[in-house]
Amino acid sequence: MHFDPAIYTDTPFWFTMRRNMGNGNWKYAQEAHEALRELEYNRPKKMFLDKNEGGILCIPLFAPLYAHEDEVIRSLVDSIKEVLDMLESK
Repeated sequence: MHFDPAIYTDTPFWFTMRRNMGNGNWKYAQEAHEALRELEYNRPKKMFLDKNEGGILCIPLFAPLYAHEDEVIRSLVDSIKEVLDMLESK
């Protein structure tokens, strides 16, 4: 069974992470998973692991409803920055 983010949360926007091993090879980013583990235990859940593709971390990004597109984009970028800040602080 393949991971379907739509089953887990109502958003079309996802931030995914894998570790680049070079030469087009990607693998599970265990260090990132450990640093972001608290997101798995939030309600609603804010991180999922797709084990079918060798381990892809999937983080839902929630956009404001009925907002202008520049506000939506700013919100999505801010959400990604929050995740990157969490990674840098660990």
